[in-house]
Amino acid sequence: MDIDNAHENVLKFKAKFKNLDIIETSGLLNQNLIKPLDKIGNVLIKINDDKALWELYIQENNDNPNYKVYEYQEKELDVNVINLGNEIWKVEGKDVFIAYHKTPISTYDNLLLFNKKLQDLKVFDILRAKGAQPGDMVKIFEYELECDG
Repeated sequence: MDIDNAHENVLKFKAKFKNLDIIETSGLLNQNLIKPLDKIGNVLIKINDDKALWELYIQENNDNPNYKVYEYQEKELDVNVINLGNEIWKVEGKDVFIAYHKTPISTYDNLLLFNKKLQDLKVFDILRAKGAQPGDMVKIFEYELECDG
């Protein structure tokens, strides 16, 4: 609480918004800074894993309990692309499985959303890198899609 009347303002805020967990901190005095970072870290960890293309790593410093490093790293994707021959490809893996089951292709909008999820999972990049050509058939569980190159 680094400015004049900050504590009084926080009390008014707490009275008005009783259901919020309000954390008083002071950057100037280096007070109570870890608690909000822990709360943010806990929220980020609970984010639905199939949407995250990164993972949160928390490095704690045992010598200084007021010091933590929050770092994001690219998540290793579980995507397998297999050439079945005869211009037919199979795409599988945990991340593809989650995207497949969370996005049923029952409407055109869902098809676009599923396509976006496949792009985020780099499925099309992997297909091209392995030699898939426009017109090849791509099997993703029960779906059969045409590769557009």
